[in-house]
Amino acid sequence: MNNYLQTIINKHKEFDTYLKQININEFKQFTREELTEFTKILPSYFSFRYLTAEINQIIDNKKKQEYPELLGVHHYPEIKELNFISEEDKIKLDNFLVEWGFHSYLYEYTPKLTKIFKNWSKEVINLSNILEFLASKQILEKYYKMYICCDYIIVDEDKINKYVRYFELYKNNDELSEKEWEEFDKLQDELHYNYEYCSECGDEIEITEEMIMDTINKHSYLYKIIKERDKSYDKL
Repeated sequence: MNNYLQTIINKHKEFDTYLKQININEFKQFTREELTEFTKILPSYFSFRYLTAEINQIIDNKKKQEYPELLGVHHYPEIKELNFISEEDKIKLDNFLVEWGFHSYLYEYTPKLTKIFKNWSKEVINLSNILEFLASKQILEKYYKMYICCDYIIVDEDKINKYVRYFELYKNNDELSEKEWEEFDKLQDELHYNYEYCSECGDEIEITEEMIMDTINKHSYLYKIIKERDKSYDKL
């Protein structure tokens, strides 16, 4: 290692060793006034400079110089396919998804997300189209907020579709084939006979077709980030 860098490490080790050797019981010999004065003065001599954070920024800048791809879309490469938005906005979207976090939920009106798109013309671009695109690339998964009793539950699109199919079969149960009856029975088991629990009062609520259609028609969507970012450049 470079001598300059090694000297800094040695000084840190030296000071750390000194601190560890201080016997806390030695302070009992001093008066309360002396200790109070000491504790007031001592912090002024600590800079608490986090060299590693500052150096990591330099490392990051050097890495970007070496790999300019890091300046563009690289966490979620699929975003490059959004050819109807600018490169700058693609990068903002790419970074937003990482900052928001894997497995996090977001809404179409999430403030930090809408801020990215606030300058876009609604006639040219619609935020819901962007979210649907990300869902089609399996970066996001679409969910519905279904209001029941005192609260709402979060239901994925697959379950909503199962409810729709269930009620479709239910209304035509006089004309169902044997295969359709099997499908109906299976759906009934999977959907727990159309009952969900209210997290607020604990009551068991029957889910009706009206509730399902109301949920769909209200477009009460939210999305979950289900794909981790591309970590290829982390290893470089």
